[in-house]
Amino acid sequence: MTSERVKTANRQNAQASNGPRTAAGKQRASQNARSHGPTAARLDATADAEVARLFNRIASEHASDPEIADAARTLAEAQVSLARIMSVKARWIREEMETGNGCVISDGPLPAYPSGALLQKLECLRPSGRATVHP
Repeated sequence: MTSERVKTANRQNAQASNGPRTAAGKQRASQNARSHGPTAARLDATADAEVARLFNRIASEHASDPEIADAARTLAEAQVSLARIMSVKARWIREEMETGNGCVISDGPLPAYPSGALLQKLECLRPSGRATVHP
């Protein structure tokens, strides 16, 4: 059980750290999903290498045609992003099964309903114009 002293310290710390206060800070923070999380637009070096590999396989000898090259790059980037999203989704579901509702993957029954935390995480993967929920 948490002591009263720790609870008081937690409350004081929470008052000091409640997010951006200025309009510029709030605007900057609202764009965090573009560079962090499962749907980030920017890829890492490993993903860049995979995009290049897929691009070469898709475009092959037609890479010199700008239209084909552009379409092949777009397709390769989409494939790598989709693979990353599916990997994150699988990890979240696996974690939910291991820790949520006391479930055991190998032997026990599956839960009837996923937890609210898992639903929130999965919601951020849905393509839409709405704001992204951060896990």
